[in-house]
Amino acid sequence: MSDALPLPPRPHLAQYKQLARDLIVACQSEEPNAIRDWAERWADSLTRLRAGEPTPDLRRWIQTRWHRFRESHPRASRCLLADAQFFLARLHGFESWPKFASHVEASAEAASPISQFEAAAEAIGSGDSGSLAMLLAEIGRAH
Repeated sequence: MSDALPLPPRPHLAQYKQLARDLIVACQSEEPNAIRDWAERWADSLTRLRAGEPTPDLRRWIQTRWHRFRESHPRASRCLLADAQFFLARLHGFESWPKFASHVEASAEAASPISQFEAAAEAIGSGDSGSLAMLLAEIGRAH
């Protein structure tokens, strides 16, 4: 698995805010498997969005990343919202939550360059040459 987790198709900032809150609940839980269960739910959600089968590798990767994050960011043990948000942003390869949030919000705007790029990348990844051709034609007309 690579160092950054790709964004799902059409991500929504509200979903990531909820994901961060859910991580805080898991972090504060006295249940020994709370983080594992949180990672499993998120991995299952990500795989469903990509129309794939959940993989134990993705679940373990998320869980391992959280444990490494806590080791390298001792204040994360306090289970604060800012730490959970930063963790999610870093997992997706962003330097900060504000940069991540800005990217996700821009990708929600259908005509934004970020949204067009994400749609093209998704079409390439899924082998959908028809959608890719339409996107490129649309971009060409806009410029």
